[in-house]
Amino acid sequence: MSIDRYQVSDIVRQASSVLFFLAVPVVIVFAWRGWHKLVRGGLAPWRHIIGAISLAAISTSWLYVILFLVFAQTNQAWAKFFLNDSVWLSIFWANFIATVLASTLKGRPRLLGILAGLLMVGFWLSSIVE
Repeated sequence: MSIDRYQVSDIVRQASSVLFFLAVPVVIVFAWRGWHKLVRGGLAPWRHIIGAISLAAISTSWLYVILFLVFAQTNQAWAKFFLNDSVWLSIFWANFIATVLASTLKGRPRLLGILAGLLMVGFWLSSIVE
């Protein structure tokens, strides 16, 4: 029994999707902690606000996926209502913009915010193939 390249591609896609999804909360927690401890006082107010909004948007995107998974297990009608094309694309683009806006942070929180955003973008892109 041999494994063809399509099966390998599917396995890699699913594994990367799970890895991206599980890494996001860890990275976002470290970004929030770093932002709160090290950088918050040293940023201009507009950078402080935009950085916090970008981290919150990335966290919200992750929580939306959790909400969808809960609805998919409990009520299919709600799951279909919450995951239509317009909602999905708006969350994807909001997450992409939040990733760019995370560059307003400074130091390690900037790196972690951008990494968390890229992980969520990677998760959404790996989900598109399904």
